[in-house]
Amino acid sequence: MYKLLLGAALASALFVSNAHAGLIYEQGLESVATGHNPFKYNFSYDDFTLDSSYDISRITVNAFANFGNLDNIGNMDWEIRSVLNGLPGGILFSGNVGSVAKNDTGLNFSGWDLVDYSIDVTSFNLMAGSYFIGLRANNAQNVHLTLINNRVNITEALVANGSGYTGYWGGRDFAYRLEGEPGVASVPEPLSIALLGLGLAGIGFSRKKKKV
Repeated sequence: MYKLLLGAALASALFVSNAHAGLIYEQGLESVATGHNPFKYNFSYDDFTLDSSYDISRITVNAFANFGNLDNIGNMDWEIRSVLNGLPGGILFSGNVGSVAKNDTGLNFSGWDLVDYSIDVTSFNLMAGSYFIGLRANNAQNVHLTLINNRVNITEALVANGSGYTGYWGGRDFAYRLEGEPGVASVPEPLSIALLGLGLAGIGFSRKKKKV
């Protein structure tokens, strides 16, 4: 009996964890303003804030693409940095991904297709707090980061210029999203705790019965 209880507890805990996998943070396409093309030569940065611990496993950025250049994104460099005096601080996580998935959203702006470019990264954990994400595509011919009118966070999107950072046109942010699941530091849900406790109690009862 105790094995069934323990199995139910573990299955429930796994179900709760998997049920939350998906979108963690998004700056969407509700208010597209224009495109900007520092994407090929320099890192572009934007800040975001998380309200809890999350394990990030996918990064998607939206960009303008035209003239049959949907595939011209090359490989992509990415960084997660701390925030230092309102600017990108030290690198916390980084990598380079050669396989970039594309998805034409079916939307367009001024004759340009709005395309999502996604990279799967080795899962990494971020605690609650504010960070900068940095992205650079190494072959982004006629591919421009999609800029949105609404300012989502305090700091506008930035471009590394060798000696510092330059703000985007009009103080805008760029469109991107982060996907993954709650981190191990997240508090388990009451149902999972109750079932796990029930399973452990069953084990204790079974051992006590055997000793008798």
